[in-house]
Amino acid sequence: MQQQEVLFTDDTRSFNRLKGNRMLDEINIKQISVQIAQHGQTTPVIVNQRKEIIDGQHRLEACKRLGIGIFYIVKNNSGIDDVISANVVGKKWKTEDYVNLFAERDNNPNYVNLQQFISYCQKKGLTSGVAIWLAQGSMASKNFYLDEQGKLVNNQGSSVKNAKLVYQGNAIKVGKFQFSNVKSAYKRLDVLMRFQSWDFFKKSGFVGALMQVMRIKNFKVDRLLRCANKYPSKFTNEPNTESFVEMFEKTYNKHHSNKLPLCNNPERFSLNND
Repeated sequence: MQQQEVLFTDDTRSFNRLKGNRMLDEINIKQISVQIAQHGQTTPVIVNQRKEIIDGQHRLEACKRLGIGIFYIVKNNSGIDDVISANVVGKKWKTEDYVNLFAERDNNPNYVNLQQFISYCQKKGLTSGVAIWLAQGSMASKNFYLDEQGKLVNNQGSSVKNAKLVYQGNAIKVGKFQFSNVKSAYKRLDVLMRFQSWDFFKKSGFVGALMQVMRIKNFKVDRLLRCANKYPSKFTNEPNTESFVEMFEKTYNKHHSNKLPLCNNPERFSLNND
């Protein structure tokens, strides 16, 4: 294999971010800055012929902030697939990184809307994970596999063990995410934020339980809120989704003659009530 030449330049601003690459992580930049300041740049960054960063954008940013030049290697005809491959053995891509990839590179409206929704949720103190659950209306994700013909398939409901399928990732990671009802996602977010007085409202179990009971036709959010405020000792932190649903039911029906079953209500598992 031919050895690639390591180049050097003081002009760190001549490099470009590859469209679709993941966003910079401030903590990662600071950690790398300390390492480079103490030991120098031990690993060159890799760029393509347009000087777009394939591997090492955090190293580049660290060198910029330190005011020093940078060592780099040119790998022609490289693109976003090489970026993802380079990070398999390093800091792996988060789901949010894939959202940014398909939003920026492909301008896919499903991902553009999801990117905007995640940003909106983060401004309210929620994580990208919670934002994605709210966007999906569920904590479960569709998983995709490659079949024997190299076709990408959703194997939901089938037995993966008995099929010759190779796991590729969830819908977001493989570019198959469908943001079918943006309006409903913002509605779920608004409902969740009405419970922000309770410090456990961001917990995955709480979010999952709330999304489930919201699918029940006769469920009223206002009633749950009134009961939660009236009987605070009943509205408690719980370890998981099922326990939160049980707690909701007890609180929701306390001293009400028109009781509504939540735990054993099959509507809470239906995804067709958007």
